[in-house]
Amino acid sequence: MVRRLIPIAATVFWLAGTFLLFLPLPQRIEAEKTYTCFWQNGVTQESYASVFSSFAGADENYMYFERDGETGMILASQAYGAAYRILKAGSYAEVLALSREKCTRLERAVLMRIFSRRLWYANGLLVWNGETLVSAEAPPVGYDGKLTVFSGFPTAGTIADLGVTALDCREGVEFSASRLAGTQVAHISVAPPYASDGRVVTLDTAGGRRIVCAAPTATSLVLPDADFADEGALAACGSLRELTLPFVGSAKSGAGSDWEGLFAHLFVSDFGYRVPETLARVTVTGGVLMANAFYACPMIEEINACEVAVRDIDCDAFIGMDGLRVLHSPRADVCLTGHFIKTLLPCGCTQFTRI
Repeated sequence: MVRRLIPIAATVFWLAGTFLLFLPLPQRIEAEKTYTCFWQNGVTQESYASVFSSFAGADENYMYFERDGETGMILASQAYGAAYRILKAGSYAEVLALSREKCTRLERAVLMRIFSRRLWYANGLLVWNGETLVSAEAPPVGYDGKLTVFSGFPTAGTIADLGVTALDCREGVEFSASRLAGTQVAHISVAPPYASDGRVVTLDTAGGRRIVCAAPTATSLVLPDADFADEGALAACGSLRELTLPFVGSAKSGAGSDWEGLFAHLFVSDFGYRVPETLARVTVTGGVLMANAFYACPMIEEINACEVAVRDIDCDAFIGMDGLRVLHSPRADVCLTGHFIKTLLPCGCTQFTRI
């Protein structure tokens, strides 16, 4: 029986060998990709593992790495740069349509490392899983505190509960200071027609620039030059200690039926004035200071109004300020609550110091 099978087996092996001759040769297994990393003292070729374990950050052009106290960088591809820009500032539709197919393995890992650790919002919470945005009920592991808003707006309570520290509002999102009350937001980025320096948000309108809100955690603020200010624009800023502003009240000109000349206009909350008790120093650089301009501000200790025109300061502008210790005023005949001594300053203003 065995002898009869031997010729058959030989025939099968011969046919198999003949068939294999006509198959394409197997390709050589490709070696692991290396990445050119530029350091201050030279250039190295790195593996995926060697650089990703040292990852220190990225922007749209470079990926950065730290090793032994030195920083190295790898030039990113155009595909990565396009993906990074969309995730950083693109619309909801652009993020959903994003493809990382042409990115290297390292680039895909970097994008995942950066953008999967934040929350996204489009009438509901979302997370980015490396391919698209999917619904979420809680922050992702390693949450970085950033919330990107495409549409709608979560309540202030939700923002506080999530522990959001940075808001990224894309085009079409509308918001106000009331939506930040009680939160720990320290940085705000916006899209036109809004503008932001990271802490103060303004809105460009047909009538001029309007101050909308500011980061609630700020302890010191310098408001940009503007024409108007929303009521309660700084109401969420409960820890302010120092404030510089271009005018007091609702507008710089002090004209119009909607003009409100009180400093406390910026801190209206629940139909009441809520000027922070921590606020001690105020600098006003323009506008009009009407009588009782600092009503409901008993805790402010220092005011500098050196840059306000004399003609725009009412003699009773600072009346009723029981906590005022020092006033720097270009007008020398203002009325104050309490007893002060006067000192002429080199700038031509008068400094009033409480006795």
